Amino acid sequence: MKVLLFSDLHIHDYKSHSKNFDRLENCLKVLSDLEKFCTKYDIDVIWFGGDLFDTFQVLMSRVVNDTVSRFKQIFESNKNLKIYAITGNHDQSSKNLIGSEAGSSLEYLHTIFPDNFIIIDNIKVTFDGNVTLSGIPYYEYPEHFYKKLDERVKDLGGEHNYLMIHQTPKGIGNEMIPVDCFPSDKRFAKFDRVFCGHIHKRQQLTDNFEVIGSPIHRDLGDKEQTKGFYVINTVKPEKGCKFFPLEGYPEFIEKCEDDITEEDLQSGNFIIRKHEITDSADDSEIQTKDFSTAVKTEDLVENYWKQVDGKNKDLLKTGLKFI
Repeated sequence: MKVLLFSDLHIHDYKSHSKNFDRLENCLKVLSDLEKFCTKYDIDVIWFGGDLFDTFQVLMSRVVNDTVSRFKQIFESNKNLKIYAITGNHDQSSKNLIGSEAGSSLEYLHTIFPDNFIIIDNIKVTFDGNVTLSGIPYYEYPEHFYKKLDERVKDLGGEHNYLMIHQTPKGIGNEMIPVDCFPSDKRFAKFDRVFCGHIHKRQQLTDNFEVIGSPIHRDLGDKEQTKGFYVINTVKPEKGCKFFPLEGYPEFIEKCEDDITEEDLQSGNFIIRKHEITDSADDSEIQTKDFSTAVKTEDLVENYWKQVDGKNKDLLKTGLKFI
């Protein structure tokens, strides 16, 4: 059995680097391209690792309507296609806590397409009798996530067991981002493979723990990264996951003003003008670089911390938890 795997699409009506809603259309085009790939290679199952949408709590009508229309086209084109999804933090209406679970913006997709879009938050599904997939949505606190992980471990079944989560694992390369799960935890070893959404840079952290990454560029934090999706042979987990790049989508590129060419401007990529910092640079130039709209949220917090303190790392970690 082959499965297509992707995560963190972040569908949104972006205002920056967007003309005539083309960034929204690019997000929706990903769904169409993945459906075409599935049809071509006889894949009937997609696993999605969370953050289908980008904004918290409130979704714009255009985003909702266009997303439903695109899924309608996809499921009419491929009636056998089924998407199994978990809820990411960007899909949640509030902080997700045990005993005070957040609403999921994915629920309406399941209501409209009950046979094709299935949410697997804190449940497992079985494929072909011997492959199981368990899902855990994003949880605000590590202890809540691990309680749900314990439940998933106790509910294992089948010859091959997979897990999808949406947390911040240790080992992603940025020590300033607070982690809330540890890939080396023995509970993860109970699964053939663990697939983690939430972090947009794809990477393998242990033999069986994979960060899925995002399928296209979302912001400057994605620069120089190749984006795409995976195909998994679920009955031969030792073969791992095969990565397929998604080509033809705009990328974020940072260049100094003097290095930007006409070819760059005509490429369709998102060109961010890099501000060169020299010894004579004043504070306003530094702030322009460190606090521009192109900087990722966690980097903005870290840059602010550097300006006002720069020493107390516990203070920085506390600030990052509010993101």
